[in-house]
Amino acid sequence: MKSYISLFILFISTLIIVAVSQQSQSQTIYVNIASTNTSQTCGSDNTPINACADLTSAFAAFVGSNTSVDSNGTYVPLTIIMSPGTYTGDRNANLTIYNQTVTITTASTTDNVTIDLTNNNALYFISTDLPESLGNVSLTDKTVVTLKGLNVVNFFTPNVQTTDTGVIISANSSASTVLTLESYITLNTVSKYGQIYATDASIVYLSNTTFVSNIAANGTSISSLSGSTFYIADVMFWSNIARDSGGAIYATDQSVFHINNTDFEYNKAANNGGAIFMSACAFTMSNVTFNTNTANNGGMVSCTNASTILFDKVITNGLNNDTSTNKTSHIVVCGLGECTVDGTSNTGGTCPSDDDSGNGLSNKVIAAITVGVVAGVAVLGCVIFVFYKRRKNQLKYGGVCLAGGTVYVDQSSTNTDATCGSSEEDACQDLESAFAVLMADADTSLTSIFVASGTYTGVANGNIQFYNRSVTIYGNGETVFDMTGVTPYFFNLAPSSDSMITENDNTELTINEITIINFDGSLTNGSLFYSYSESVYVTINIHNSNFTNITGSIAYINNVEGFTMLGSVNFDGCIFTNVTSTTQPAIQTFLVQTTIIYCTFTQNDARYLIYVSFGALTVTKNVFTNNNFTNLSVGALICGTYIRSYPFVVTSNIFDNNQLYGSAILSYTSLMVSIKNNVFSNSQSNAVICGSSDITINNCTFTNNTGNTYGQVHSTGYCNVDVLSSNFTSNSAQNGAAISSLPTGASTTISASSSNFINNTAVNGGAIYMGQTVATLLNVVLNQNKASGGASTGGAIYIYQKSDISFINVTLNNNVAISAPSIYCDGNSRLFFGENVNGTGNVDHNNQQSPLVVCDGVDGGCSVSGDIEDGVCGKESGSSAHNSNSGTNTIASMMGTLISVITIVARLA
Repeated sequence: MKSYISLFILFISTLIIVAVSQQSQSQTIYVNIASTNTSQTCGSDNTPINACADLTSAFAAFVGSNTSVDSNGTYVPLTIIMSPGTYTGDRNANLTIYNQTVTITTASTTDNVTIDLTNNNALYFISTDLPESLGNVSLTDKTVVTLKGLNVVNFFTPNVQTTDTGVIISANSSASTVLTLESYITLNTVSKYGQIYATDASIVYLSNTTFVSNIAANGTSISSLSGSTFYIADVMFWSNIARDSGGAIYATDQSVFHINNTDFEYNKAANNGGAIFMSACAFTMSNVTFNTNTANNGGMVSCTNASTILFDKVITNGLNNDTSTNKTSHIVVCGLGECTVDGTSNTGGTCPSDDDSGNGLSNKVIAAITVGVVAGVAVLGCVIFVFYKRRKNQLKYGGVCLAGGTVYVDQSSTNTDATCGSSEEDACQDLESAFAVLMADADTSLTSIFVASGTYTGVANGNIQFYNRSVTIYGNGETVFDMTGVTPYFFNLAPSSDSMITENDNTELTINEITIINFDGSLTNGSLFYSYSESVYVTINIHNSNFTNITGSIAYINNVEGFTMLGSVNFDGCIFTNVTSTTQPAIQTFLVQTTIIYCTFTQNDARYLIYVSFGALTVTKNVFTNNNFTNLSVGALICGTYIRSYPFVVTSNIFDNNQLYGSAILSYTSLMVSIKNNVFSNSQSNAVICGSSDITINNCTFTNNTGNTYGQVHSTGYCNVDVLSSNFTSNSAQNGAAISSLPTGASTTISASSSNFINNTAVNGGAIYMGQTVATLLNVVLNQNKASGGASTGGAIYIYQKSDISFINVTLNNNVAISAPSIYCDGNSRLFFGENVNGTGNVDHNNQQSPLVVCDGVDGGCSVSGDIEDGVCGKESGSSAHNSNSGTNTIASMMGTLISVITIVARLA
């Protein structure tokens, strides 16, 4: 028996030894944004000195090492771990991986690593195509690439129609190519094919991945050719544009797709397939949502050449349109060649076709033509008779031509019948009467209300409640609703207490060209547009309308169900003036897609103008000007909280001359926050306040603003903030007029690259003020900034409280302070200086030039390392320096190490 036990132990030991041996046959290389190390020995750890400076150096170090190949002459698996930051330049692109197993990842799931491909002549980010130098493909070749936690942005192909490129190319005839993307984001890329361009039977796994605002000729996110297989789960395809076909996905030639828990929203194609184009492919879709996708043909899915589709719980929402007909698209529109479609969705329309077949005209078609001719003659007579009366009322009703299903309203009408509204002459007097007619229509053919010019008053024009119907209200630009004395609602879209709620209930209100004035919902906690419902399909669309003298809430839409975001709130072309909402947000939504576009907000007083929680938020091409908030609690023009699974996007807006006790944009516990191409100017406020969020600020300008204590971009902790290609000029604050962060016990990571800080003023840190922060300044200019005050310190930068800051290619000229005119450092902080960090003309209160860094030992001092002149903060030749308590710290470190070793030995004994 003992011999069996011995053999068993030997067997298990052998397995363990083999497993350990196999595990050891792999290699890890580190890349750090602060490193300048490009040697063949780089990457041994994550310190700026030893880590590789870029991905090209990391691959070269791997290939050049004596442990990269196993005993069989095969490359061992490689893992590249990247530190947080934005990586640019040619050496972080055009990477070819073939017949290798490579993982590129972040050290932590909270790290923000961005590959910015702007202006670096990239043909691709990663290619798994066989290089010509390696000869022919072997059927035993196997390529496995895994990317985790990366953001790839700003890839650009000059000729999108002719250059066969994508961000990631998987194109070869090897026996096996496997690509896995997890927690991966692509943003603002332009190419011929998708961000993933796969051919020749590749296998691709996508999870927790987002494709936002990309452009391609075909398939902005994915182009699959020649039999590749995709497994897609928990992916967002958002606001992508195809100049030909496949707004998000373009698939041909026996490609196979398995799609689960995925959203296609706001994607567009010029020709076919606003979301998906397929030809001779097989798709299965489960728990997939299509929301507001458009194409000339097939707003959602265009299917050709014997493709097959199997649906399971596919949802359509918003307006998925075919622009050729300007009508709502079927889920699947079939082109040449038959398609097979099966499964369940919330709409039944797929592949519309005539039931008749064969040559010549069928009996049905002949009968239809006959009936049509007769009906046409009759209709012609009616048209001639009605034309004059229609023309007479055209000015009153704005000249809009409406089809049947319309109820007419005119405040000058005397018609009080229960059947009013069938024509302009028989118009109802008020909205209440019109809705009574509309809701009495059992077959729901009445869908629109047309309201003539005039001013509508009284309770009969408010407190309208409807549910599980779609209604459109048309004004004509001179249609005014005076809500004096009307409360608590204009429209209540929640179900009545006796309503039976089902999961397919769909409530939608669309309003065009009206003006609403003099509403006061403050005493009743009311709102102009209100919904508090377990129904997830609640949508309001407000177009080209004005809101003036509103007290309280304009919109409160709460998806009580709390799990799925299927409703939406959309304001476009609207003007908000003199809205007072100091105790509640003016526009507030929960778990709802909210879009504000082409609107103007002026002379308003609120705590929040726009407040979105748990949903998605897009604020684009609006003007916020002359708003004055009197609430002394921290508020914002735009606030997004707990937006974790969907984008929070603020682009191309103007924020000018606002006075706020808070910020223009406030983000709390939100991911994927993109603030791009905005102008912040002449305001008494912060521009962006970050709390527990990941934020990218790209190509924004901040000019002549006065911050509330802190800078235009301010972190309260637990934030990852990337500032790219932005300019901060002539701003002021008490601490860090441009960028600031606080030591709240929660670390902040800040990266500023390709940005300028000019002529900013603060008491401490004229431009930048950082506490408990890990930061990288790359390709940055800080000139003519000033720390101004009795004991002002840090003319350009003030660093304290255990911060860790790296400088690479940074210029500091002509900055001024009482002391430390360039950089002040204290609080056990660490500074690393890479190449090309220099400055001149930086003077203190004696008008004397000071060293680039001045360290203070009052609160722990500061250590300095890297490429900076000796003598700065006690730095000695070829070493780092700590200007205070360095000996004590070294002894303490040695004692701690010794105690740890003794403890381990004692445990082993």
